Amino acid sequence: MALKWDGKKAVKYIDLTMQQRLDAAAMTWVKYTQRKLNEKVNSDGKTPSKKGDKYPAYTDGHLRDSIDWERGKGLSVRVGTTVEYGKFLQFKKPVDGGRPWMSTANREMRSKINQIIGRKIRDKIL
Repeated sequence: MALKWDGKKAVKYIDLTMQQRLDAAAMTWVKYTQRKLNEKVNSDGKTPSKKGDKYPAYTDGHLRDSIDWERGKGLSVRVGTTVEYGKFLQFKKPVDGGRPWMSTANREMRSKINQIIGRKIRDKIL
């Protein structure tokens, strides 16, 4: 039996599979980060978190609810928030009021994301 190779079909299958995995990784990151932002609850809104905390505390859910993902160009996804203070918290130094919540989530999720994306692609394309 001869092996028939259809390169275009193989590339299309691999691209589709990888995009699905990137989507799954992004959704996993969003859900994990939303859970982390729910862990420390300060409903008074006056003491949302302390300097040096890895994640901001939950006060009204606005930051948590703004976390989302979208597909980028090619095989890529973007995760983050549209809330300005979420970006402030991420990029300011902790001594200046920052809480590096996205970087922390990235570090904590690295292994899980690698598992989702790095699984072997089955021999289904042959």
